[in-house]
Amino acid sequence: MSYLEFARHTRRDFITLLNCVQKEDAKERQSSSSALEQAVTNYSMSYFMPEIRDELRGYFKPDEITQIISLLGGIGECEFAYNQVVRASEHVAGTGLGIKKVCSDYLNAVL
Repeated sequence: MSYLEFARHTRRDFITLLNCVQKEDAKERQSSSSALEQAVTNYSMSYFMPEIRDELRGYFKPDEITQIISLLGGIGECEFAYNQVVRASEHVAGTGLGIKKVCSDYLNAVL
C-alpha cells in the first residue's frame, strides 16, 4: 500500500504527512508498518479532515458538512464514483441531505 494515496498531492500535504511519520518514528525508535499506519491516522484526523471541513465551510452549513463527511466516510474507500455516493446516500435515512443537489451545488461553485 502506498501511504501517499492518503494525502492530497500538494507539497504542503506531503510535508505534513512526512512530519506525522517523523513523530511516530521518534516514538518507536524505528520505522514500522504500525508507525506508518498511526502516522496516516494522525495526519487524517489532525490535518486532513479539518482541511476538508474548511473547504466545504464556504458552501454548506455545519450540519450539512457533518452529514457529507459521514456519508463519504461510510463508503469506506479512498476513491469512489458518483454513483457510489448516490447509492450510499440512499442508505442514510432521515438526514434530509439531497446528495445530488450537494454535488451539483459544489461543482457549480468551484468550476
